[in-house]
Amino acid sequence: MWIDFGQNGETKNHSGFSWNLALLMQKKFNSYTMGFRCVFGINNDYSKIKYKSSAVSTNGDVYNILEKEGQTEVVFCLKNKWFTEFIFEFGYVIGQSLQLFVGPGLVLQKQNFSYLNPLEKSYGNLSKTVPGSMLACGARYALNQRVSLGLEYQRQWLSKKNWSEFSSIVPKNLYHLGTPSSKTNANLFLVTLTYMFGKK
Repeated sequence: MWIDFGQNGETKNHSGFSWNLALLMQKKFNSYTMGFRCVFGINNDYSKIKYKSSAVSTNGDVYNILEKEGQTEVVFCLKNKWFTEFIFEFGYVIGQSLQLFVGPGLVLQKQNFSYLNPLEKSYGNLSKTVPGSMLACGARYALNQRVSLGLEYQRQWLSKKNWSEFSSIVPKNLYHLGTPSSKTNANLFLVTLTYMFGKK
């Protein structure tokens, strides 16, 4: 089989749960706040990417592509795994209980890339840590002097990665032109529970 990675693959995204643990250091200036947050989390979202492939005939070292005969699909899976974030927060406190905040940051996302056979079984996977930028915004409501309940949205923009080593995880009869690459975004919708070690 022959596959050209210059073509646009068909991508289907699948959502999943994200679990996060964070440490927030924050300083209050009248009604304004400034802080720094370090986050460690696990994502369980993934994408399946389908490419069209064609059968080939060989004549010595010459390969002839049979574009209409025996055309099928080759499927790859890209998974987000654990990640680390560093976020700078700027907030505003309304009354004594409600805090609104927004903050830019940096993210390191662990990704796995694998080939799926027709039974959707993987031959193995490749792993890379992908850097990117992110933005967080949300609100926290203080239930008492130490505990806050919040809602947060995060947007991650991850840099492009080429999976040039993918030949080690595909069948030997799969020939290719170019290499698969990925550039992904992640959207996180979080319900947060915050415990303050120091009283407000």
